Amino acid sequence: MSTNETELLLIQASAMTAEKKYKEALEKYKEVLKSDSQNLEALKNAGINYFLLDDIDNALECFIKFKKINEDDATVRYYIGSIYTLNGEMNLAIDEFKKVIALREEYIDTYRSLAMIYISLKNNNAAIEVLKQALLFDDKDPQTIKLLASAYLNNKEDEESFKILQSALEKGIENSDIYNMIGSSFVVKERPQEGLIYFQKALELTPGDYTAIISSALIYGIMLDFDKAIEYHKKALELFPTNMELQINAAIDWYVNGYLDEAKQLMLEVLKIDPNEARAMYQIALIYHELYDYDNALLFLKKIAQINHSDVISLKMAEVYADMGEYDKASEIMDKLIKKSATEAEYYYKYAIICTKAKDTASAEKYFKKFIALKGDDATARKDLAVLYISTHQMDYAKEEFEKAYELAPEDPWICFEYGNFFFLEGNYQKALELYNKAIQINPLQTEYFIAKAVLMNKIQKFDEAIKILKPIADRQNRHPQVLYTLAWAYLQKDDLIESKKVLENYIHDGRSGLEMLNLYVIVLDRLGEYEEALKVVDIMLAQNPNNMSLMLSKAKYLGKKGDVSQAEETYLTVLSILPEYEDAITGLLSLYKENGLIPKAKDFIKKINADSFSDQAQELIKSFE
Repeated sequence: MSTNETELLLIQASAMTAEKKYKEALEKYKEVLKSDSQNLEALKNAGINYFLLDDIDNALECFIKFKKINEDDATVRYYIGSIYTLNGEMNLAIDEFKKVIALREEYIDTYRSLAMIYISLKNNNAAIEVLKQALLFDDKDPQTIKLLASAYLNNKEDEESFKILQSALEKGIENSDIYNMIGSSFVVKERPQEGLIYFQKALELTPGDYTAIISSALIYGIMLDFDKAIEYHKKALELFPTNMELQINAAIDWYVNGYLDEAKQLMLEVLKIDPNEARAMYQIALIYHELYDYDNALLFLKKIAQINHSDVISLKMAEVYADMGEYDKASEIMDKLIKKSATEAEYYYKYAIICTKAKDTASAEKYFKKFIALKGDDATARKDLAVLYISTHQMDYAKEEFEKAYELAPEDPWICFEYGNFFFLEGNYQKALELYNKAIQINPLQTEYFIAKAVLMNKIQKFDEAIKILKPIADRQNRHPQVLYTLAWAYLQKDDLIESKKVLENYIHDGRSGLEMLNLYVIVLDRLGEYEEALKVVDIMLAQNPNNMSLMLSKAKYLGKKGDVSQAEETYLTVLSILPEYEDAITGLLSLYKENGLIPKAKDFIKKINADSFSDQAQELIKSFE
C-alpha cells in the first residue's frame, strides 16, 4: 500500500471516529495494519476505537503492541492504565498512571484516575496527595475538587473537606455536585437549613438534579414543612417515575410525616410493578397498621413471612395482634421468640411493651426488669418502667426509675420529656418546664415536646405563651390533632373564639377528629352562638357513641336553640326514660319549657319528680314556675 493510500485511510478513519462510527473506523485502521503492522497511528487509534466499543481485550492488545515500539506515549499509557483498572489489576494500573504523570505532568485526568484507585484501596492519604498535585495545574477543576473533598471525607477529615468545597465557591466555581456536597456537609453538621440553601443552588443550575431534589425533600421533612417535602418528592417521582427505590423512599418519608394515604397509594403502585418486593410489602404493612387496618397489615406481613420469615416480621405481627386486642396471639409469638433466643434482650423489651398495651402491668414490669438484667442499666428501659409505674400510680417507684434513667442519660431528650411529665403530674411545674426546655434544646424538631410545654402554659394560664409555642407548628402541621387541640384551647381561654374555630374547623371537616376534638369544637360553636353547626357536630359524635347521655343532652339543647322544640323535648324525654333522676336532663327540659312559654307543661312535669336532692340552682329553676 502506498504512503498516499495509507494517509487517506488514516484521515477517513479519524473522521469516522469523530462521527462516532467506531466500527467503520476500525475497519480502516485494520486495513492499514494489514500492510503495516507497526503503524503507530493505526495501532493507537484502533486501540482507542476498540476501547470506545467496550472491547477492552482487543484494545489492550493494540496498546501493548504500540508500547513495545514506543514506551513514551502518555495517551497510550493512560488507556493501558484505565484497562488495568477495569480488570482489577490495580498495581499495574498505578505503575502506568505514574508513568503518564512522569511523561506529561499536566495530564489532569491521570491524577484523578490514580486517586480513584487509591480511594478504592482505602489509601486516602495517597489519594489526597495526588489530587493536591493536580490542583497545582488547575485549581478550578470541579472534578478534582469533588474527588479531593470525598477523599478527605473518607479519611474522616470533615472540616478539610468542607474547606476545599468552600474554597471552590470563593474561586467562583459553580457546579451542582459541589453545591450538593456542601449541602450534605451542613446536614452532617446538623445545620440542615443552611444545607437546604446549597441544594437549592444546585437545582438552579440543574433543575433535574436527583440528589438536590431528594435532599431538599428530606430537609423540609426535618424542618416539619411536610407540604414542601411532599412537593419535592412528587417532583422527583415526575422526573424518575419508574425508580422503585425512589418510590419506596418517598413512601417511607410520607409515612413518617403522617401522609399515610399518599404513602399507601405509592406502595401499592410499587407492588403492581413487583408484587414480591419485600421492603414495599413491609412498608405497606406498617402503613396499614398506622391506619388501624390490622387485617391488611397482617396480610402483608404473612406474605413476607412466606418469602423470607424473620424475627423482625414476627415482632411486628406480635405488635399488630396486641393492637387488635388479641393478646394471646401476641404472647404466643413472643413466647416462641424468647424460647428460641432466651438471651436476646430486645425480645423482653418488646414483650414488656405488648404487656403494657394489654394492661398486664405485672408482666410488663417483669419483662422490663428481665431486659435490664440482660442488657445492663439501660436508660430507655428505666424510663419506660417509670412510665409504667405512673400508670399504676406508684409515684415513688416512678421517681426512683426516672432518677436512674436521668443519671444514665441526662442528654436523652425523651428521658427529659417523660421526666418532665412526671413532675407535671406531681404539680411541680417549674421543674417540668426546665426538663421540657432541655428536651427542646437537645431536639428542637420533636413536636411532642412543644405540645407538653404548651399544655403546661395553659395549665398555669399563660395562654399567650402557649399560642406563641404552637402557632408556628400548627402552620406547618395542620393535621396534628394534639397541636391543634392545645392551640384551640389556649385561644378559647383567651376568649378569642374566632381564632379557636379557625384552628379546629379544617381538621374537623376533614373527617379525622376524635371525640375530644369534636367536643372542643362544639364548645367553641356554642360560645359563638352557632347552634345549628354545633348540632351537626353533636350528631357526628352520637353516630360514634349512640348511648352517650351527655351527647343526647347536647343534641336536645341545640334542637331547642334552633327552635325545634318538639324534637328537643322528645330527646330530653328519651334520656329521662333511661335515667329518670338525671338532674341535667330535668333542668334542660324545664329550661326548654320556660324559654318557649310552655309553663303548664313544666308544672305538670314538676309534679312527677322528687327534687329534694337537687342542687340549689335546680331548686331555684323549679321554684321559678310557682
